[in-house]
Amino acid sequence: MTTLRMCSDDELVRQYREGCDGAFAELLHRYEADIHNYIFLTVSDSDLADDLFQEVFIKVMRTLQAGKYKAHGKFKSWLLRLTHNLMMDHFRSEKQSLYVTNYDANQQILDLTPADDLPAEFFDDQEALYHQISLCVEALPETQREVLKMRIYEEIPFKEIAERTEVSISTALGRMRYALINLRKMVRERNIAPV
Repeated sequence: MTTLRMCSDDELVRQYREGCDGAFAELLHRYEADIHNYIFLTVSDSDLADDLFQEVFIKVMRTLQAGKYKAHGKFKSWLLRLTHNLMMDHFRSEKQSLYVTNYDANQQILDLTPADDLPAEFFDDQEALYHQISLCVEALPETQREVLKMRIYEEIPFKEIAERTEVSISTALGRMRYALINLRKMVRERNIAPV
């Protein structure tokens, strides 16, 4: 019996389409570091890199499940092109949103002012902000909260999160995506901070 580790990318794609979540987990394992590093080197923001990384692999899952990827023995090239296109879409939407978003004075303070020069109230405000956000995290559905904490706080790879929670990797990615969507929605609704 051939193990998934020995299969070609195209064979893994075929098996994933046939319902083998382990095949997708193997593809993710093969390219997770390359794709995440490529995104991070482009955006230089670890939170944004994590968000874009998730979007990439959710898009990969949907494309494969819909049968829109045509196997040519060039899965990695296709994956890098998809990643690049998704980042370009993000930058285009960011450029447009610059004209409609509010200026974040706290971000400017964080970027330009040495910590020793910040007023004591700034740290009190930040502590209150973190407390409010942690209340939002706790208000998430348990399955979403569990995945979010493992990925963000413990920095556990999605493959391991899937194993620990005994779900498929696509389910773990989906839970993380919905956790972030719900978290942003709560932060917006509670007027905690600009999102």
